[in-house]
Amino acid sequence: MENKMAKRWVKERLKRLFPELRNDPEVLDRAYRQLGIESLPGAGKGGTVVYEITLPERKIPGGAGAD
Repeated sequence: MENKMAKRWVKERLKRLFPELRNDPEVLDRAYRQLGIESLPGAGKGGTVVYEITLPERKIPGGAGAD
């Protein structure tokens, strides 16, 4: 259940940040999959699950990561 809620939250957030994704479910799903979301066990009281999001790497011409 937590995974479904997290997925929905992330997709809603993507739609707010990138309005062009609102009417294209395929592109929205692809953008979600590219994020690299991983669930990790939480720490502390209750130990709730924590979700870590890894952004896809992209090269910036003439900037960091350029060849």
